[in-house]
Amino acid sequence: MARANQEKWFADALVSYAQGYRSFEAVNIPAAGNAATPAMQPGMLLTAGGVIAATDTTIQFVLLQSVPARSVGTPAIPALVLARDAEVNDAYLLYGGVAVGAANTRLSALNIIVRPGVLAQSIVTASMLDEEGRMIEEPPHGPEPAAI
Repeated sequence: MARANQEKWFADALVSYAQGYRSFEAVNIPAAGNAATPAMQPGMLLTAGGVIAATDTTIQFVLLQSVPARSVGTPAIPALVLARDAEVNDAYLLYGGVAVGAANTRLSALNIIVRPGVLAQSIVTASMLDEEGRMIEEPPHGPEPAAI
């Protein structure tokens, strides 16, 4: 069976955040200058200037929404980002060329806690496993009981 690739959704990485709007900010994603800019996905790590972070020391935000690809001369686009006091699922972060450990340490300094996680498609609950960790097959269903 072919596997479907799905784009990231708005705030996929977000586990929890502070009350109200404390954890969020709006950042201008810079205009497309002399070259077209690629699309940006939720979970990308951004600098204070709204561009993709190339090193851990420049990480300031986690992008929460998609930003479409833009052609030359396109103006800046405002985007919602995670800035502080929150928890994120590392399975949904897009680290790019930044080392995972260094990026997580930098996010921790911003009070953004990175929790280990799994993608939603691979969730298995404990009730689905036997004592040895194998999947329990669902027993065949018998006939419905007769109505009284």
